[in-house]
Amino acid sequence: MAASCRIIEFQLMPLPADQRPAEYAQLVDSVFQKIPFEGDDAENETVLQFAAKLYEQDQETCLKYMDKIALTCVKSLVDDKASDALTPKVKYQVGEMINKIVVNHAQATLQELESKMSEHEKEELKKYMKA
Repeated sequence: MAASCRIIEFQLMPLPADQRPAEYAQLVDSVFQKIPFEGDDAENETVLQFAAKLYEQDQETCLKYMDKIALTCVKSLVDDKASDALTPKVKYQVGEMINKIVVNHAQATLQELESKMSEHEKEELKKYMKA
């Protein structure tokens, strides 16, 4: 997954949108269709970092996957196993991503996810979303 993210980020995203090959959309789709990952939670960190860069450089494409990005952000912070794979610094970065990007584009998804959380999970989410 990291290799796909790097190919997109360094070889395809820098190209003007009208010059990107058809594989660009296919590669981006292949990355986001698989999230959130089960088993290798470090991959969630990689994809979220990639999503932030994609949002900066190709917001239109990124917005197509915002609900899955929201789910991955939340899982990374509240799921015990996924959360254990991330350092506190990365967790705060994910919280910042939720505040700056996800809230503006996937509010309904965030509300739905939060409605299904335990009180402990809600506390964990709020802890890392503090600015």
